Amino acid sequence: MNTEIIHLLVETGLFQFGRFNQTGEPIPFHFSLEMLPAYPDVLQILVAEAKVLLAGIHMNRLLCMADAVPFGVGLSLETGIPLVYSRGSHRAPVNDLVGAYDIGHPVVFVMNVLGDFELVSQFMSGAHQVGLEIHTILAIVDLEIASIPQQIKVLSLLHLPTMIEYLAQIGELPQAHTRTIQEWVQAHIKG
Repeated sequence: MNTEIIHLLVETGLFQFGRFNQTGEPIPFHFSLEMLPAYPDVLQILVAEAKVLLAGIHMNRLLCMADAVPFGVGLSLETGIPLVYSRGSHRAPVNDLVGAYDIGHPVVFVMNVLGDFELVSQFMSGAHQVGLEIHTILAIVDLEIASIPQQIKVLSLLHLPTMIEYLAQIGELPQAHTRTIQEWVQAHIKG
């Protein structure tokens, strides 16, 4: 666990605590990782860490959803691996995905936050329709609530439960809020 990254995410406000209602239900934390370009030093550190995680992984393409484009572009520039990204249009994959791709490319799916695998699965299914075969997911943060099929390898820079434990240990997160986040994680784990 890279504690420097945790501190940077908290200090910049890219990781916040409170009560957020993004999906219609209250969530006790929020990641604003689409704002990474506003903090190029943080983006650079994340990309360098991700490059290390990807060492030895066979891939011909990186693929990301619209919210992870800054991270995906940074990783593409650092690794020299071409990036395919979603416009976020929810149209057919052939009209939504931007990049040079064709059938048979082994792909790493780059994400900001891995949480809801149903959404990821739908995106992966669309990518498969145009020949992009995702075998690995790389996330900046894994909430550790998703049930991922065994054939998909998951790599992440940070794990939410570990982040929360660390921040509570050093006194950066009150115990009550620590418990609230831990309870939220437990309530949302999909087995």
